Amino acid sequence: MHAQVAGLESVLAKMCEPQVAIVSLTITEKGYCHSPASGELQLDHPLIVADIQNPHQPKSAPGVIVEALARRKAAGLPAFSVMSCDNMPENGHVLRNVVCALARAIDSELADWIAESVTFPSTMVDRIVPAVTPATLDKIEQLTGVRDPAGVACEPFRQWVIEDNFVAGRPEWEKAGARAGGRRCAV
Repeated sequence: MHAQVAGLESVLAKMCEPQVAIVSLTITEKGYCHSPASGELQLDHPLIVADIQNPHQPKSAPGVIVEALARRKAAGLPAFSVMSCDNMPENGHVLRNVVCALARAIDSELADWIAESVTFPSTMVDRIVPAVTPATLDKIEQLTGVRDPAGVACEPFRQWVIEDNFVAGRPEWEKAGARAGGRRCAV
């Protein structure tokens, strides 16, 4: 789900359903609102400033995660794991840093609960997905008979390595070819 497509409240409601155990995201490095050099949250980033001023209507991806976790905590629901699939080193560690820092700027008790209850497994995805062109969309339509404006093409090779660090279990991704393991496996 995407907040700009489905609407923020729909996304937050889905994230607060009791059966949700994993929230994954692929937002590109810029979506973390952090300094790539340090990995730290940029508290002066316009989206983060807006999230701190109005945490119940977040504008950033970290803000949406913090608000969903705040709602789950308030409802007495367990935490979920947050899994980044973005192509950046230590993506889970970076995501944990920015989510915890934003939560701390909003509510230190919530930040402590997140730090103790939420896991942020790192992943590594290796598959080249070139930019979509009109020719790509034409080829997809030719193959499927459907014009899909969100269609993508990719190389046949794929590898997905996942740090096996989930608070409430996970699907058996190995059956689809993923590798799961300890911290060293995911780096």
